[in-house]
Amino acid sequence: MAKEDYKDFPAERRNKVVEIVTNEGSIRVGDLARMLDVSEITIRRDLDHLQSRGKLERTHGGAVSNTRLQIESDFRQKRQTNQTIKQELARTVLEFVNPGDTLFVNSGTTMLETLCEISALPITIFTNNGGLDDRITYGQAELNFLGGTFRQQSHALVGPLTMQALSNINAGKSILGVDGFSISGGLTSPNMMEAEVTRKMIDRTRGEVILVADHSKIGVISSFFISQADRIDILVCDDQIPGEYLRELESADIRVIIAGQN
Repeated sequence: MAKEDYKDFPAERRNKVVEIVTNEGSIRVGDLARMLDVSEITIRRDLDHLQSRGKLERTHGGAVSNTRLQIESDFRQKRQTNQTIKQELARTVLEFVNPGDTLFVNSGTTMLETLCEISALPITIFTNNGGLDDRITYGQAELNFLGGTFRQQSHALVGPLTMQALSNINAGKSILGVDGFSISGGLTSPNMMEAEVTRKMIDRTRGEVILVADHSKIGVISSFFISQADRIDILVCDDQIPGEYLRELESADIRVIIAGQN
């Protein structure tokens, strides 16, 4: 369809908007208006319409793509995905951990890399991460496994025993990984029991909640809600996070730390 035709065919124009946002990851209202030769008011209305139908996420200045996580990946498969980035994220987390801290660390491969880094410090860790790695140092940290039922798919400990243990702990900080993080959808998980555990960790945290997620988790909405995005104090991500997300998160007073940058 020619650019000039988009003015008179809103359905086709909105489909094109979704296509552009999906390909670009994020885009500004003005850029969309110029690309489709329509007014910014028209684009804003289109974005509101598309957000109401879950096609994208509206930001103050434009839109970002979102993705529905349909299938939970196997733990071994996840370990091979963005592994170098996850290791860089884990090293960056060290900046926020102090001697004497009591921390919650949840499940997932990013959190396993994080445990490998922070376990050398004189801290107390409570975790439902059942992943094993010989890089974890047991000399300095007091590493406490919360107990519960072991999920083979994610190597997470979940269930009533896990929840009961969390009810008796007050952590100073939480360091968390998720399968999905979205401005509108918040923190999400493909598994209901893991969502419950992470939500409980947040509820039992008396200080900072630190989310550690590579760019592939940004804009993803999974099946089970954990918390709203504004419950997060700090997001540690890599430099491939869409620019619109950076602006939106900063406007929500969420501190964004890009791994590997001083």
